[in-house]
Amino acid sequence: MSPEIFQQRRARVLSNMHEGIAIVYAHHLQTRSNDTEYRFRQNSNFHYLTGLNEEGAILLLMKNNKDYQSIIFVKEKDPAIEVWAGRRLGVTAAAAQLRVDRACDIKDFTKEVPKYLLGHSQVYLDFQHRPKALTEILNYIQQIPRALTKKQQVPQNIANLAPLLGRLRLEKSDCEIDAIKHALSITNRAHRAAMAKTQVAKNEYEVYALLEYIFKKEGADYSAYDPIVAGGDNANTLHYIENNQPLHAGDLLLIDAGCEYQLYASDITRTFPINGEFSSAQAAVYHWVLKAQEVAIAAALPGNTIDQLHKLASAVLVDGLLALGIMSGHKEKIIAEGSYRKYYPHGTCHWLGLDVHDQSPYLDGTCTEIKFAKGMVFTVEPGLYFSQDDLTIPAQYRGLGIRIEDNILITEQGHENLSAAIPKTIEGIEKACAENWQTFL
Repeated sequence: MSPEIFQQRRARVLSNMHEGIAIVYAHHLQTRSNDTEYRFRQNSNFHYLTGLNEEGAILLLMKNNKDYQSIIFVKEKDPAIEVWAGRRLGVTAAAAQLRVDRACDIKDFTKEVPKYLLGHSQVYLDFQHRPKALTEILNYIQQIPRALTKKQQVPQNIANLAPLLGRLRLEKSDCEIDAIKHALSITNRAHRAAMAKTQVAKNEYEVYALLEYIFKKEGADYSAYDPIVAGGDNANTLHYIENNQPLHAGDLLLIDAGCEYQLYASDITRTFPINGEFSSAQAAVYHWVLKAQEVAIAAALPGNTIDQLHKLASAVLVDGLLALGIMSGHKEKIIAEGSYRKYYPHGTCHWLGLDVHDQSPYLDGTCTEIKFAKGMVFTVEPGLYFSQDDLTIPAQYRGLGIRIEDNILITEQGHENLSAAIPKTIEGIEKACAENWQTFL
């Protein structure tokens, strides 16, 4: 993405701010063990506004009447450190390359920020990514000489920047959609490889390793989250990430895995038979989960909402629970009481973008649910989960955990299923399971 794109995003933030100063922090390296760190992943909001993938930087956005200004504090170049940790952009190059008004050495931030706070009545902070930001800013305000505070305005209000940024991030541009589509093209290949591999795999970790290999081989930056490779009853642990148990013919394998490309995420779940063919009981449950997803996706239209899709999917799943003999009674009462949530305990949708669970708000400022509009991207992922320990469930269904997840883009007139190429019908899955996994290497 060109520097002009990030410059335009900063201008949009400033135009949506009241007068004041916004402070956005890059992530720092996180210690993994002793003197080793986890691989660095940039703060999504900082990346959205700068495109800079360096740790420890800070962006200031200042609005005074119609005067906008952007300043970035970065680490200065240091050959002795760069030989270990890689090249830095440096102060001299930062202003021109990032299209900001001024670049400064991060070592000067503590000294300089009190000066920038002067003349502003409000400070915007991203509390979600920097919980201690409030304490830090209050300390900076206290450092402003009293003589200056008598002559110039000092901040009196602290506002949360995250909802404003989240709302702007909600409607994706063409280049963002292209990045998500590319992540999904890689994810498509990885899931197909996993389906083909499973018949000869002995353990979940073999399939997990194949997913990770395909992601990296095809150019993904990272996995978008820890993949879930859950055989049999392990699928009934919704965030199962151990991925180290034996695979058994006759069980299902639930894979929830996606990758990041240019930090934009994909998020896909497929459930398929380890031996390549659904049993009648597995197919019966799978039918209802797929039907629930299809009904929800059909309603992914401008003006509708995530809650509407969840209600539609839930109603179909209740039909399924009644038809399978897992629940009994009146559908309306089951839905009203929420008793079906024992078997469907999560939501149907979440926003998708720079974060796999994008921080974009679900409600607007008046507590009204946000309506779908062109450029919004989200998941649709109904499921049914029947623990093997639940003796109230008919024996043939115990231990089954099925989820189907796709990534949906709202268009001007309707929607596009961005992950439609990944097999999910029973016929399509069984065909994919019969392929030669080595052709994906």
